[in-house]
Amino acid sequence: MRRVAKILLDPIITPEMLETNPVKKLYETCQKHKLKVRVVDMWSHDGSFEVFVDNQMRGKGMCHVKKEIALNRAANKAYNEVIGMLSVGNMNI
Repeated sequence: MRRVAKILLDPIITPEMLETNPVKKLYETCQKHKLKVRVVDMWSHDGSFEVFVDNQMRGKGMCHVKKEIALNRAANKAYNEVIGMLSVGNMNI
């Protein structure tokens, strides 16, 4: 009986399973490395967001259905670009 109750009481989703919001990850990483982030909202025009880091486009996300999905896609692409850029930069030091 205890084992059954324990299994039922264990969380289905743990904090480790949750991913950090891509927009938050991008802003935190850029702030840590003193990089300037600018987000251009073009969702009402073509369903997209563009993310610029230090005046260079690093990510574009599209979703005509939900604005938040387009923003998250753009931020995730930009985050991956920034991480790649930072890791290459650290190898040259």
